[in-house]
Amino acid sequence: MKMKLYKFFGLILVLSMLTVSCEEWIDPELNEDPDALTDVSMKSLLPNIQLNMAYVIGGADMTGYAGAWTQHLRGADRQFLAIYNYNIGPTDLNNLWDSMYEDNLEIIQVIKEKAEQENSPHYAGVAKVLEAVSLGYLTDFFGDIPYTDAFKGLEGNFQPEYDSQDQIYNTINTLLTEAITDLQASENEVPLQGDPIYGGNVDLWLKAAHSLRARYNMHLTQLGNVDYDGVVTDLNNGLSANSEDLQLPFMEDLAHANPMHQFVTGRTGYIVDNDVFQNMIEDDPRSSELFYGTESGPWGFWYQASSPVPFIEYAEAMFLKAEAQYRNENPTGARASLKDAIDASINKLGVTGGTWQDSVETAIDSYTGVVLLEEIMEQKYIHMFGNTPIAYIDFRRTGYPNELNPVVGNEFPDRFPYPSDEIELNQNTPDYKSIFNNLWSNPTPDHEKQ
Repeated sequence: MKMKLYKFFGLILVLSMLTVSCEEWIDPELNEDPDALTDVSMKSLLPNIQLNMAYVIGGADMTGYAGAWTQHLRGADRQFLAIYNYNIGPTDLNNLWDSMYEDNLEIIQVIKEKAEQENSPHYAGVAKVLEAVSLGYLTDFFGDIPYTDAFKGLEGNFQPEYDSQDQIYNTINTLLTEAITDLQASENEVPLQGDPIYGGNVDLWLKAAHSLRARYNMHLTQLGNVDYDGVVTDLNNGLSANSEDLQLPFMEDLAHANPMHQFVTGRTGYIVDNDVFQNMIEDDPRSSELFYGTESGPWGFWYQASSPVPFIEYAEAMFLKAEAQYRNENPTGARASLKDAIDASINKLGVTGGTWQDSVETAIDSYTGVVLLEEIMEQKYIHMFGNTPIAYIDFRRTGYPNELNPVVGNEFPDRFPYPSDEIELNQNTPDYKSIFNNLWSNPTPDHEKQ
C-alpha cells in the first residue's frame, strides 16, 4: 500500500516538473499564425469603407432601384421590371442592408474607437462624415433603423432595438457637428492617410461636412421647422467648386469599374432609358452627356467604367442653397443661386450652355412664387441623374417635377420594406405595413406640392 502511495506522489511530482519545464522551453507563441492580422491601421480601413459605401449607394440596390422610381430609368426585365412597377419585397433588400451595416457602419465604429485611442480627431471627423452619409441613405428609405443598440454583438445583443427616424436625424446632425469640430482640431497625432476621395485634405472634408449638414436639414422641409439661415451659412462654408465634390472615382477595367456600369453591362436590358426623363432633357445640352450608348446603356457621364459615385456635389449644394433662400423669402438670392447651380451642373458634365443657358437664365429672372421652386427642383432633378436616391427623396418631399406620375395605381412608394433577414432574425423589427406608408420625415403625400 505504501509503495503505491509513493508511486502516486512520485507521478504527481514528475508531471508538475514537466509542466514547469514545458513553460520554460516551449515558445508560448508557437501556435500563433505570424501571417494573421491582429490589428488593422486606420489608413487601411478608410479606403475599404469608402469603396464599400460607393458600391452600395452607387449600385443597383440603391441607385438602380431609386432611378426606376424617379423615372430617370425604366425597369424592363427580371427584378427591375417588378421594382419599376412598385413590386418590391423584403428579400430584395437583404444585400443592401447587410452591406451597409456589416461592411460600412461596423467598420466605421472601429475607426472611431482607434481614432480616440490614438488621438486622431481628423480620422474621427472623416469617420463621422461617412457614418452620417450611411445613416442618411438608410433612414431616408427605411425610416426607423437600429443604431444606438446596434454593433453590440460581442455583448450578446443580436436583436437591437430600433431608433426612430427622428432620433436618427438628430444623430446625423450630431455626427456632422462633431465632425466639423474634429476636422478643425489643431492637435492630431496620426495624419489622415489612405483617403482616395480627398487625398487626406482635411479642409475639403470640413467643407463636405458643412454641405451635408445643410442637405439633411433640408430633407426635413415638410416638418416646417428648418433653420434656413443656418442652412445657408453651412452652404457658404461648404463645397465651393466642382473640384471639391465628395465622390469616389473608379477605374476603366471592369473589376474596378463603377458599380452601375458593371450592372448594366453585365445584365443588359434589365434597366433601360425612360421616355419621361428623355422628354424633359430633349433640348437640354446636358442630354448629350447624360445619355449616349444604346437604349440599355452604358449611358453617359455617370455610367461609364471610370465614372465616380457621388456622395454630395457642389452642384447639389447650390440647388440646396437656392431652395433654402426661396423658402426663407429671398427670391433674389434663390434666382442667383439657381443660376450658379445650373452652371455647376453644365460644367460638371463638360458641356456648353450656349443660347439654351442664356434663355433659361432670362426665364429665371421672371420667376416668382411657386414657379421658382418648381424650376429649382426640376433643374436639380435633371442634374441628380447621378445620385437618384437623393432625387427621389427630393421628389417625395416636394412633389416636383410635375412630369412624374405613378407607374401603377395612384400612389408613389414612400419607403423600402425591411429586409427579410432582419424581419426573421430581429423580433424588434417594426411593421412597415406598406411601401406606401409615409415616413416621419415626409408626412405629406408626395403628389401634394410643397
